[in-house]
Amino acid sequence: MKPITISSHRFPKPIHSTDPSKVKSIAAVAIVIIEDSILMIQRAIKDGDPWSGHMAFPGGRFEQQDFDLRKTAERETFEEIGIALNPSSFIGPLTPLNHPRLSVHAYVYHLETRPALKPNEEVAEIHWLTF
Repeated sequence: MKPITISSHRFPKPIHSTDPSKVKSIAAVAIVIIEDSILMIQRAIKDGDPWSGHMAFPGGRFEQQDFDLRKTAERETFEEIGIALNPSSFIGPLTPLNHPRLSVHAYVYHLETRPALKPNEEVAEIHWLTF
């Protein structure tokens, strides 16, 4: 993997809306940690996608088949990068990030080793960022 710099990537901007008719969407993400690294993806560039090209944690919108938001994060992580998150690697949830139109729920996982990654068409790149 090539090194990245913050200035070389687009990060999401907060969503602002004063329209009360907008229904809040709910999304869930997985924060995957291994030793001193955290996994992030760069979303693929796609017309009409407001998060196109942004750096993100793997995750997505809640769907009716998901038992709960943690399952949403796990399902989306598997779909986007091929990691099946084991319940024993789950550390806990973080406080949700709420915007007028979107509520994002994050779930933290710790893995012992770096798994094989299989990005799907929604993911341009996968990065392990050292902290």
